[in-house]
Amino acid sequence: MRTGTVTQRVGALALVAALIMSVFAAGPAAAAASNVSIEATDYDVDEPTTAGVTFNVTADAGGISNQTLSVAVVDESASSTTATYERQVDVAANQTKAVTIDVSPEQQGIAPGTYSLQANVDGVTATSTLTVNEVADPSVTLDQSEYSVNGSAATVNATLSAGGQDRVGPVEFVVLNDSGGVVHSETMDDYSLSASSTADESFTIAPADVNAGNYTVEAVYAGTSASAPLTVENTDDAPVGGGVISDAAGDPVALGGVAVVIVLIGLAARAE
Repeated sequence: MRTGTVTQRVGALALVAALIMSVFAAGPAAAAASNVSIEATDYDVDEPTTAGVTFNVTADAGGISNQTLSVAVVDESASSTTATYERQVDVAANQTKAVTIDVSPEQQGIAPGTYSLQANVDGVTATSTLTVNEVADPSVTLDQSEYSVNGSAATVNATLSAGGQDRVGPVEFVVLNDSGGVVHSETMDDYSLSASSTADESFTIAPADVNAGNYTVEAVYAGTSASAPLTVENTDDAPVGGGVISDAAGDPVALGGVAVVIVLIGLAARAE
């Protein structure tokens, strides 16, 4: 009887031990990756801008702490990763947290095109699409290929184009000498243009603004510019017809701009 009792007790203890081991072994495996989900959204971004790309991370009753959300921008046509981002994530039990990553295509080397956004938290993944749009550059054009100031002012007309995005910044008109130094200028601060729009602005150069010589006139806006040669001629005024200028020394008199020599004829000749 004793032998049978001991055998039964040993068998029971072994069964309990096996159950305990199976519980501990199964516990960590059940907690991995099953307590989180990710919601991703498609994004359409202009190349020069910065967009907030958001992922909604949801935790179950266990919550998540100090986990890493990793996001890869993948060019599937080339099977290559263009950019990667990481953020630490803590989400309370049964809650959702929005995790936002700033994506700046132009600054981060993401060329225009369509990419796969691949997010991963503790083995749980979500995929969405990132489309990067190419944006037209701003431009400046002048109304003439060259300008001259000859006795009257010259007007430089410039057409400004914002390109593919809203722009706010200065418009500068400058006159440059042969050494590149600014000899005359005008600036319009905080000039605003909306995307795809154009505007015309002008700059006047009067004879008194610049000495006679050869220059370059330039219009600068939004990091781009246009220029043309500028010639300023000496414009000293000459006497104008209709006036009489006498000389106290008895030199010839200027009448109507023509020198006239006045000859006095003697009275004796009249007598003849």
